[in-house]
Amino acid sequence: MTKVKIKPDLKKSQLVKCLGGRKASRLSCSVQSKVMKLSVIAAKLIKPLIYYQRKTLESQQEDCLTLEGGISFKSRKIARVMNTCECEEVVCFIATIGDGIERKSEKLLRENRLSEAYILDAIGSVAVENMVDKFHSEFITRTKMDSKGLTLRFSPGYCDWSIEDQKKLFNVFHSNHLEVQLRDSCFMSPRKSISGIFGIGPFHLDFSEHNPCLECSRVDCTMRRT
Repeated sequence: MTKVKIKPDLKKSQLVKCLGGRKASRLSCSVQSKVMKLSVIAAKLIKPLIYYQRKTLESQQEDCLTLEGGISFKSRKIARVMNTCECEEVVCFIATIGDGIERKSEKLLRENRLSEAYILDAIGSVAVENMVDKFHSEFITRTKMDSKGLTLRFSPGYCDWSIEDQKKLFNVFHSNHLEVQLRDSCFMSPRKSISGIFGIGPFHLDFSEHNPCLECSRVDCTMRRT
């Protein structure tokens, strides 16, 4: 298991989208002021951490991936992506920014400062997503040097991958040594955490074309990548 720290960027455009807007100009002056103030606070509360492991992809069936060690993930859509991209390895990861923002948001709620709590929570969501995006991008650069490429990343609970497989994903790691814990509900603690996988395969393939979102009818999905 490898552990890395990647500082996220709090991109304004992503935050505006998370707050339900399209352009920063559509946010009121008071909201923009709160965003700036809370972004400074958030930056001090974030404790970025990513755990990951590279695993050989031992076998693929039509709706299932089996990694070395016998751990299997069931998803027809992801299995098809991995098979089409001729993936030989899978990177499993668990990422978190810690519980600082979570605890601060709860404190703001208790003080009835609802808008600030909501904005700070949104900043946390944007931060952990950006951190994982940077992690994925850094892996793309690294694998290019080995003449390989990456698939998109996938997380339990999205596409047709059951949230229950979160338990199997955590079994890839020594969970007692993680700063992220899995609840019985299969949600993670701290809340601002993301887990998932992505495949490694031959670089000559254009992996960006292999996107299951292009074939999905759920146009209102917040994680849609088209």
